[in-house]
Amino acid sequence: MTSAPVHQLISIPASHYCERARWALDLVGIPFVEYGWPPMLHYRGTMPAGGKSVPTMVAPRGDAAAAAAAAAAVADVDARQSRLGPAAAAAGAGGGGAGAGGGGVEKAQGSTRRSPPKPGVLIDSADIVEYAHLRHLGAATTAAAAVAAPAAVAAPAAVAAPGESPLYPSDPDQLKEVHELEELFSRKLGVWTRVIAYQWLFQDRGMALDTLGLRQGGTMSGWKLVALWWMFPLIRTGVSKGLKVNADSAARALERTRQLFKEVEARLARPGSGGYLVGGRFTAADLAFAALAAPVLCPPQFGAYLPPAEAWPADYPMHELRRTTAGQYALRMYSQHRKPQPAAESADAAAAAAAAGESQQQSRL
Repeated sequence: MTSAPVHQLISIPASHYCERARWALDLVGIPFVEYGWPPMLHYRGTMPAGGKSVPTMVAPRGDAAAAAAAAAAVADVDARQSRLGPAAAAAGAGGGGAGAGGGGVEKAQGSTRRSPPKPGVLIDSADIVEYAHLRHLGAATTAAAAVAAPAAVAAPAAVAAPGESPLYPSDPDQLKEVHELEELFSRKLGVWTRVIAYQWLFQDRGMALDTLGLRQGGTMSGWKLVALWWMFPLIRTGVSKGLKVNADSAARALERTRQLFKEVEARLARPGSGGYLVGGRFTAADLAFAALAAPVLCPPQFGAYLPPAEAWPADYPMHELRRTTAGQYALRMYSQHRKPQPAAESADAAAAAAAAGESQQQSRL
């Protein structure tokens, strides 16, 4: 276990927006401890940090570099929104009624201008991905200044070159493409797959309880699981109303997801794609698609518990979507690029750390 100060990630563990943030932090090696919450109960975790939605990231207290990077990340994402303009607005259309805000449960990310509610606190997955990118660049610059650089060695096309961000390319045109795709997936795909997953999940109380808390390991302390068990009918009703989860909205979301998968397949088929969306290598666009499609694909490498394929009923769209070229691509992104940080705590150790940490959480935040 690392002795360095760690970030806190306040989450609904099964949330694909939280997975997007978790994956980015893992990818660049930023240590963090996750504090998981059931839906609707998560306000007790996010509000002390100044937010309502998940994911919420809290940098180590007193870390000036982290606070500066967090502020820069928000400014960068806001500037990106301004540059994308009509394209971003178009990406937000057609959300099937389960769009921005999501009743405060898990919001469709990046919809308005924001600023960190407190120094070092981020409350949007897009900001957290940008933060991970900036911290990686800062660390790479420091390392390059500290040692003499060896002779350049060509990196495989599928990964970033030495010193380059694993999330964003340096080429301006490619960077713009990545940003546009992130917006598309965040405002459309993430909204639709969430509606589909909840519609099927809420039909099986046991599977829903497992996914929303009981099988989430050490990220949740015992009292949260007891609260989830007793409050599940209220949580199910609140989430369904807040996100407009019903059979009709799920059917519309599924049809739109199928169409978007076809658009992704067309992009992957372009000459020179190398099986990636932009620049022939893994970027934040690939991460966003794979993470935000995860509720309807259930990749084994997902950073929290999702029901395995055999647990879902035969009519769950996962079985269909996994067979598509886009579905296979997303699963490949997980198998090749989703590598959790080493020296992860055991479930028992994480539970003990969470129990100890939560008693101090109010003061730290």
